[in-house]
Formats: sequence, C-alpha cells, structure tokens
Amino acid sequence: MDLRRSARGARQAKSEEQDSKKISVKREHDDSSGVHGHKRVRKHEKAVKSEDEKALVQVEEGAGQDEMVAVSADEGSGEMVAAEPYPNLRRPSADECYAVERALRDLHGGDRVKGRDCSVLDMLVSVMLSQNTTDKLSKQTFQSLKAAFPTWRAVLDAPAADVEATIQKGGLAHTKVKRIQAILQSVVDEGHVVSGEPSLEHLRGVADEQVKPALLRYNGVGPKTVACVMMFGLGRSEFPVDTHVLHIAQRLHWVPQAATRIQAYQHLNRRVPDDIKHSLHLLLVEHGKCCVSCAKNGRLQKESSGSCPLQPLIHRGTTPPQLEGSTSQPAMLKDDDGPPASGAGAAAPAAVKTEGAELVRVKEEDE
Repeated sequence: MDLRRSARGARQAKSEEQDSKKISVKREHDDSSGVHGHKRVRKHEKAVKSEDEKALVQVEEGAGQDEMVAVSADEGSGEMVAAEPYPNLRRPSADECYAVERALRDLHGGDRVKGRDCSVLDMLVSVMLSQNTTDKLSKQTFQSLKAAFPTWRAVLDAPAADVEATIQKGGLAHTKVKRIQAILQSVVDEGHVVSGEPSLEHLRGVADEQVKPALLRYNGVGPKTVACVMMFGLGRSEFPVDTHVLHIAQRLHWVPQAATRIQAYQHLNRRVPDDIKHSLHLLLVEHGKCCVSCAKNGRLQKESSGSCPLQPLIHRGTTPPQLEGSTSQPAMLKDDDGPPASGAGAAAPAAVKTEGAELVRVKEEDE
C-alpha cells in the first residue's frame, strides 16, 4: 500500500513539474511574440510619413487596439454608438471635406435642394422601403403603398398580405411590412396620435440626443435610417453613410479599409463640417453611381460622369491642390428619384430577395 502511494505521489509530482514547464515556455513565447509584434509595428510606422497615415496603419493592422472603442459590425443591432471608433485618425480635415464637396459640385452641379415636404413618419417608412433595393424601385413602392393606403392608420389596420402586395417590387415585402406595421402600432400605443393618425411629428421639437434612441427602439431601424430621417426629414446636421459614401471614403483614406458603415458614420459625422453634411452626402452618393473609378466594383448605375476629380486626393499622403484658400460655401443637390434611398444600389441578388422567415438582413444591411 505504501509503495503504491509513493509511486502515485511521484507520478503526480512529475506531472505538476511538466505542467509548470509548459506554462513557463508558453509565457516566454507570448512575451517574445509581443516584443516582436511591437517591433514589426514600430518598423512599419517608421516608413509612414504622416501621423494620419500612421493611425490608419494601426487601425488596419491591429496595433493600438487598446486605445480604440470596439464597435459592432452588425448594422442591424439597433445601436447608434456614440464613441469615436478612430480617435487617432484626424482625417478628413474640414479643408479636405470642402475641397471634395467643391470638386464634386463642379462636376455634378449644385445649388439645388433634395428633400420632401412630408411627415416624419412618411420619411421613416420611405427610407425603410429603400433598404436592399434600387432608387427607382424604392420610389415606385412608396408611391404604390400611399396610393393603396393614403393614411398610416389604413396601413396599420389592413391585412399584412394586402400591404405586401403594394410593395412587392421592392423585395422583402413580408419583412418590411411586418416591421412597418409594428412601428405604427408602437406609435399608437405610445399615444402619438393626431386626428386619429399615428404621428412622429413630436420629434421635430426634440433634441438630436433624444431623437436617435427614440427611433432606434424600433425593429428594422438602424443608424443609417435614423441619420437619413434626421437629415432629410428633420433638417438636422447628420451625415448618413451608405455603400457609396463608405466606398469613396475608404478610397480617400478618410476611414480604414475595414471600417463598417456604423464605424464610418461615427467617425465622419464628427469630421465633416455641419454646413456641408447634406450636400457632401448627396454628392458622394451621386458620384458613386456614375464614376467608373469610384463606383463599387466599377459598376455604374447612371451614365458615366467622365474623368474623376477625386483622383489627386486618393493617393495617401498627397496634399490636395484644391485645399489652398478653400472658402467655398455649401451647395445642395436635388435627386429626382423621390424618397431618399441613399443606401440603395443595384438590386439585391435573387438569393437575398427570398422572403424566408429567417431573413432579417433588411435592417441596415450593405447592399
């Protein structure tokens, strides 16, 4: 018995010694990897000329992560993160924004205002209908919905299938109608009713900090939708980021290549001057549809605009020649395609169009 106990104790002591060695080796490896990792980052940073480029390199390669706020890439989470995702990135400067706005205005025209004289609820629904479809189809579905159901109370009281039939062309009708009717019911339940009609007009007198959470509570409403409603419907200084804006911002190195639309929104909404947020957003969307160089995947949605004035700005570290003496004032652009569908690009693939019960990608999803 004593011999067995002694042998068992010896084996246990040997096992503990081996485990201790493994832990020691692992710690040495981790420490070594950390040192070498930092050396690689520092070595790479030395080759970068500007501080802003350094911030981009750190963000894209994973250095400096402890200094950054993690932001969910899920744009349907219903959260409008308030933190700055790229605190070390000082681009774009105000001058860069004015330069790009002026260059695109010279190319595409300006001094026109895009907007609709409509209710806040009209604007919210029109933006929701623009998700995962084209501008043209978005306009048609909104008009079809309003023609069949002139009031939002009628939309709320109608069978879902009847409402779906009016917006079928825009795709994902079942999911969109379910969410729209749920929002209308919530508005009524909260007592926001005017002359028997659901209404969100009370938001016109509410501060931005209260409008955002008030809208984000609704299923199907994400940061881009809220920003569009606030800018187009409430006249607030917001800078929505759709697929066109994100793609061009990445090419201009205003945000890291891996930035999500939420992260780009949180960064650019702080950096873009308030007085050109409206016009710059519209111009970037327009440019992304008709510039071969700046269209995502080179796929045009409109006739080509010719040579791209942004090419001199796209090379990292190059100071744009337009910046000197930039004092241009903001200009507005009108899009005759109807309700804002800034996130709408080419029609979604057939697989995305499937009306499956499990499909919840409609909410603020990249097209």
